[in-house]
Amino acid sequence: MSIYTESLLFLWSARERTVCMGKKAYPIDERTPAFRRIHFSNITARNVHASAGFIYGLAEQFIQEITFDNIDVSMAQDAVPGVPAMMTGIEEMSRQGFYIGFAGKVSFNQMSIENHEGPAFLLENTKEISIEKFQSNQSENMDELVVRKNFAYAVE
Repeated sequence: MSIYTESLLFLWSARERTVCMGKKAYPIDERTPAFRRIHFSNITARNVHASAGFIYGLAEQFIQEITFDNIDVSMAQDAVPGVPAMMTGIEEMSRQGFYIGFAGKVSFNQMSIENHEGPAFLLENTKEISIEKFQSNQSENMDELVVRKNFAYAVE
């Protein structure tokens, strides 16, 4: 695990619900966590294997107000496939960019990712994502570097 993997796993007692990378939205109540105002800055990460970054909130409560400033990531040439820490139900990945799911108001400013495969940003059910001053040695076309996936999810 690296300092650059930001994944969330919530386990409540047997009396309460268990949520683990679920794509089903539950009603928000006093047990629902809220993560917001998280800031990453001045980070250099070398020899990264699975993913440049991984943030996955809850369908019912997006992670909010995340900023990344002055970040430089270089993927490992001989990367070993893996799953981001504490995630379930996801395939192994190797040399991937940022995977952001169920998040809002996320800003990336002055960043670079070297030697990634596929898009630099895979955005799944996100809103208000800002990417400024980004560099990739894979492409200069932001339409190729940013992939958005949205799907309907049920509220239980």
